[in-house]
Amino acid sequence: MLPFEIEKFPEILQERIPNIDPIIIRFIKEAIISIKAGSNLGCAFLLGGASEKAICLLIDTYTNAIKDEALRDKFRARVSGKFISKVFDLFKNSYKSSKNKPHGMGWTNDLEIKIEQIFQFCRICRNESGHPHLPPNLDKGVLLANMGQFVKYIEDLYEMLEYYKENEVEL
Repeated sequence: MLPFEIEKFPEILQERIPNIDPIIIRFIKEAIISIKAGSNLGCAFLLGGASEKAICLLIDTYTNAIKDEALRDKFRARVSGKFISKVFDLFKNSYKSSKNKPHGMGWTNDLEIKIEQIFQFCRICRNESGHPHLPPNLDKGVLLANMGQFVKYIEDLYEMLEYYKENEVEL
């Protein structure tokens, strides 16, 4: 999608993912308003928030799908109260060691490309915009490129989320 089509992102996401979380949509709408108003920091912060919400939903769904109750409780305790970057690392390690994973479209080998790289980029941009001790270095082109990837990123993430709604995690 071209940058001038960003206004369509919320509708496209809702069409492609009918059960998408409304908070993700609200943050995307606000990010669009922000970037169009010249508020790059606001856009980065909101896009990071939308990404983090999606990652939290994925990790919660994955956690609930862990077949063994003791292992599920242990994983839940390990991720509870941690920063999202640490929670994602714990999830990624558990995912890699699980016996069953989404198949097709490269899921077994491409978690890092389909999910992690965009998540980390959104997280870093959000941190740059939200922490006064980090000098923000965000230009509109970088944010538009990030937004351009966001629809596919959320689609891939929700594909994985749906897999774990329908399948137990075997560790």
